[in-house]
Amino acid sequence: RKQLEQAESNFNYDVTLANSLKDRDVILGYVFRHSGASPSGHLPQALNVPGMDLTRQGLLPLQSSYTGNIALLQQATPYGGFFTSSSDDDGVIRRTPLVMRHGNDLYASLSLEAARLYLLHDEIGIRTQFVGDTETLDAITLGKIQIPVDGDGNVLIPFHGLAGTFPYLSATDVLSKKIGQEQLENRIVFIGTSATGLVDLRSTPVSKDYPGVEVHANIVAGILDGQFHSEPAWSTGANVTLLVVAGLLLS
Repeated sequence: RKQLEQAESNFNYDVTLANSLKDRDVILGYVFRHSGASPSGHLPQALNVPGMDLTRQGLLPLQSSYTGNIALLQQATPYGGFFTSSSDDDGVIRRTPLVMRHGNDLYASLSLEAARLYLLHDEIGIRTQFVGDTETLDAITLGKIQIPVDGDGNVLIPFHGLAGTFPYLSATDVLSKKIGQEQLENRIVFIGTSATGLVDLRSTPVSKDYPGVEVHANIVAGILDGQFHSEPAWSTGANVTLLVVAGLLLS
């Protein structure tokens, strides 16, 4: 019995995984929800945003619930990023949030947190603007990099190409050491799935079956090379005005 008790820890794989996360730049994923079941799991550390008051009316929608990681894992690393996203009315994902608000704290998406760690920034900046009398989000900054977002913190995804534009490596080959360290060193690596049965294929403007994990890679690439499309906060009003004027002229 004593030998079994000593050996028991060798089969606690949550502990093994938690130990492997310590002292490494590993970001755990989790999900925010507007409503639904009570919060479960643990959230990572909130973002450090100097001088930001999130209680101002209209500045980012409030996320009331979440599904976080088990305490053992989240306590092993301070880093975490949500992978919550939603599609447009036609079911196509064209934009995704970079930041979300829970309580009076701001949290980063998986891709934003990966870029922040890679660029060695301890904090992010928030730029706002007024549209009429309403203050709204305009951009997120990482040092000198400015990322245009809409009032809900969404960024237009800068798709670099079809699925497979970024290199894929087999997790099995990594674990069995068939892939050398030089292929992973000094790189940002997203661990995800691309198999149809695992339900992480998304409908995007470039493909109807696009691996969700590669969406994050596109956003990080956009942050690093500074290439983002932007849609100003006043664009909706401008589009409506143009449609009305054009309709009147045509009629």
